[in-house]
Amino acid sequence: MERMRDDRSARVRRQALKWHAGRIHPERAVTCPHAVGARASECPSGVERLLERMSDENLNVRLAALMALGGYLPGGDRRVVRAVQKALDDPKRKVRHAAARILKVPCPGCGKTWQAAPDPEAFA
Repeated sequence: MERMRDDRSARVRRQALKWHAGRIHPERAVTCPHAVGARASECPSGVERLLERMSDENLNVRLAALMALGGYLPGGDRRVVRAVQKALDDPKRKVRHAAARILKVPCPGCGKTWQAAPDPEAFA
């Protein structure tokens, strides 16, 4: 797995990241690749590997890391919050846009904002 994490191929690095996100997710019912973006009430040990990938040279690897980290925002880990906020300044528009959506703030590029999803109970 260590070799995959540092592979020259961005596709392999992204898959290794998704696999790792599934392994560390605190909700045992969540498995890879479904762990990417799945909400968690706590930040697990091993999140450091996801944080490392936020500086990957490849856009898709950074996006996958961002989506996985976004699930850990409710846990309140400052490293996660800072990494997602820092993604608002990413050189690539897609990363900035995804970070803004996760944080529910206006996108620094296009200005679009997102609101919280409606409560399904309200329609029951």
